[in-house]
Amino acid sequence: MVLTRKLEVMATDYVAETYAMLERGGLLLSTSGKGERPNVMTIGWGLVGILWYKPTFAAAVRPTRYTYKLLKESNEFTVNVPNRGMEKIIEYCGNVSGRDSINSERWTSRRCQGNG
Repeated sequence: MVLTRKLEVMATDYVAETYAMLERGGLLLSTSGKGERPNVMTIGWGLVGILWYKPTFAAAVRPTRYTYKLLKESNEFTVNVPNRGMEKIIEYCGNVSGRDSINSERWTSRRCQGNG
């Protein structure tokens, strides 16, 4: 699919879908530290809201997680709402640490695209 125009959305437009996916398996939080490869982890909860007129998403990441180290280095992250059919990706990124493998590359392989 090729996008031909930029789609402007409000931060609250997809709150229902975000919470529904949290109930079905989780969201994917991705980040990378300084000079580090990208890392993706599954998060099982999050809070969506407006704080001082700005859209906000809060998630907890334990200090023992590899992702925590990367978040501290970069102070940036993206929360991704997976589509149906991505359950294997969600499961894999929730069970395999990016500290030990390159999970962002692994889940783009055919084995983890939800069909096998």
